[in-house]
Amino acid sequence: MTTCPKCNAKCNPLKFFMVSKWSPYVCKRCKTKSDFPLKQIIILGLVIGLLFGILSYQLSKLIGGFSIIVTVIFILILIPLIQYYFMDLEKVDD
Repeated sequence: MTTCPKCNAKCNPLKFFMVSKWSPYVCKRCKTKSDFPLKQIIILGLVIGLLFGILSYQLSKLIGGFSIIVTVIFILILIPLIQYYFMDLEKVDD
């Protein structure tokens, strides 16, 4: 589970949709700004790209035209879960 690097409070996975280079994650408890390391972001992108390709191909065989919509919804649910359980935040210098 992802926690704040300063106070070890649990992070809200829904806020990970808003994390970017210009708007880092802000802890509710201690107001520390944190971000994911670049290496973890690259690995997440590769995993999600691979899953998207495999799922869209396999689902296109089963359900046809709606495969891209189903795959996008699945990936949008999967991204914050992967970030929450497998990625670590690091403190951002102000």
